[in-house]
Amino acid sequence: MNIVHIMMNAATNKDKILEASRKEALEKGLENIGMREIAAASSIALGTLYNYFPNKDALILSTISSIWKEALESLTAEYDFGKAIDNVYKAILRVDDTYSGFLSTHASMLKGKSKGREEMVETQNKLKEYLLSSMDPMMREKIKKSMNEDEFMEFILINIIISAMKKDEPKVLKTIVSNLF
Repeated sequence: MNIVHIMMNAATNKDKILEASRKEALEKGLENIGMREIAAASSIALGTLYNYFPNKDALILSTISSIWKEALESLTAEYDFGKAIDNVYKAILRVDDTYSGFLSTHASMLKGKSKGREEMVETQNKLKEYLLSSMDPMMREKIKKSMNEDEFMEFILINIIISAMKKDEPKVLKTIVSNLF
């Protein structure tokens, strides 16, 4: 067996594990993912699972990352900031609805875990980049004159997340933004 085949098999196994883990999270919730159940669902030995993920926290973190990756991939290019806000809101809402209580559960599960915090920041940065890319150049220039672009995007994203947690469309946020520009 050559190195390419081994690496492809490892990637396939990891994908199978994460798929099984997402399914378990879907059915039982993130907090109820079990290493033995995931190994069985992935058709691999428990010891092999531990070769990929040294503990349950590592598996959960990777599962959360793969769920967010799926949500981020659903975002399509947008050149209207209001529509981009809607797209992010709907993607977050879809994740939270699909994986019941995902937002609150994953935040509490990752609390105090530096690797988890890094993953959350990376996801937030990708969402902020998506939102920023939807702004027209004049709007970006206006923001730069009065505040830090990153802080503005942080404000927007936090309000989208709060709206999603409340299951309340970000109408007020969109009104504020449209009145600013």
